[in-house]
Amino acid sequence: MKALNLVLRNLEDDSMPQIAVAETRASFKVDDQHLITRLIDGNYPKYESVIPEDNPSRLIVNADTFTSAAKRVSIFANQISHQVKLSLNATTMKLETEDPEMGGRAEEDISVDFQGNDLQIAYNANYLMDVLRHVDTDEVIFELNTTNDAAIIHATSQQENEDFMMLLMPIRLS
Repeated sequence: MKALNLVLRNLEDDSMPQIAVAETRASFKVDDQHLITRLIDGNYPKYESVIPEDNPSRLIVNADTFTSAAKRVSIFANQISHQVKLSLNATTMKLETEDPEMGGRAEEDISVDFQGNDLQIAYNANYLMDVLRHVDTDEVIFELNTTNDAAIIHATSQQENEDFMMLLMPIRLS
């Protein structure tokens, strides 16, 4: 997948890549750039088993606002866990971090649309911001269940024939 992303980034509008595939390698040539990658042989893991089937709570939030708030509060997060706690109710999400060893603490409230029972859940701030960076719409949707279940994250709209979703595992509240 990384190799294909590299090829896509280097394609010009009128470029036509040359592709060659052998038993263990694939080769991509775009203009004067040549990329060779190893093909992995094996069974793809059964990823469906880790994707929750029923996440009844739904959070809709502005992706830029959420990213900015997460960046600000994560400065004060514990340097080992990078934990940011989200406290959700119908209209507000409170982001909180604390590092008792360094004496740092931060909290910030942002407006959200949350449908579900009030919920407190924690994530690694770095992973959370990484997920938010990959959303290409103004708003992002988090489908949630409990403090121990993975969140399913996707953009509010997707291109035709696209089914892009991300999975984010919570960390234990401390």
